[in-house]
Amino acid sequence: LTIPEVPPDYNFVQDYASLLPAQVKNEIGAIQKQAFEQNQKPIIVVTIDSMARYGATGYSIERFAAAWFNKWQIGAKGGQGELINKGILLLISVSDRKARIELGDEWGRDWDAHAAKIMNQSIIPRFKQKDFPGGILAGVKALSEMTLNDPKSSAPSAGGSGGSVLPTSPLGFWPFTLVMVLGIGLIVASFFLPEQRKWLLIVG
Repeated sequence: LTIPEVPPDYNFVQDYASLLPAQVKNEIGAIQKQAFEQNQKPIIVVTIDSMARYGATGYSIERFAAAWFNKWQIGAKGGQGELINKGILLLISVSDRKARIELGDEWGRDWDAHAAKIMNQSIIPRFKQKDFPGGILAGVKALSEMTLNDPKSSAPSAGGSGGSVLPTSPLGFWPFTLVMVLGIGLIVASFFLPEQRKWLLIVG
């Protein structure tokens, strides 16, 4: 592989495919700077024309992104200079029509699923509309929100298909449903029992 050396200034946006206007690049850079300085979790964005150009013919995007991540040693430095592997790489290969969010080892498997959700909901829909700057910006914003969390904590549920979420109750689903039905029943009964209406409405 012919992955470039780490840029001397370690700029967090390396737009080799020239996808990003200056204004969007600056906006992304500000988000990345905040994520790194406040949370010590670097988010690196790399765009390329193709994997083949870097000697990765036949590679999957997952394998290539992992190789790039490791070559650049994406992560923060600890107090003794050790690498704390909380970094994030967003790699986009234009002609291959592939993109990948690669996470450092400290992020658990829950967060892999969350990263896939960011890819599928924030990035890919915009890429399909040829809005590469918008997709990358939306992805970086979502990843920045992710860096507010401890990598060892549980990720938000990756389940569901974008539908509504039922409200939670300390009673559990069925007891909650039973209480709701009884409450509605008492309110309905109050219309037929005017003498008891006041307390039926209160209890309902």
